[in-house]
Amino acid sequence: MRRERRNFPRVPYRANAELETAGGRWPVQVVDLSFTGAMVVSTASTPPNNVDAITLHITLNHETPITMRGHLAHAHGCYLGLECIPTGVDHRSRLRRLFNRISR
Repeated sequence: MRRERRNFPRVPYRANAELETAGGRWPVQVVDLSFTGAMVVSTASTPPNNVDAITLHITLNHETPITMRGHLAHAHGCYLGLECIPTGVDHRSRLRRLFNRISR
């Protein structure tokens, strides 16, 4: 059995988002989130590779998007596992408020 290495739990959450790299921008769908990463689904024919720095822009209804920066940790078909963190205090606060709403 594989041991879970995450320090922060994943939270199922569906949202539209955009994945940005030096090579372009791709629309993605968020599957789940944590404070240190996300699982997204991409229909892009050329997803980013493991050396690309990524920025994930998560669209929230009637709110400022949450921006997270990091890298691609793994890819399995159209599923992309991202290791990323919010880009500042404001984005961290928005992510924390989102988790509080989801967990109620």
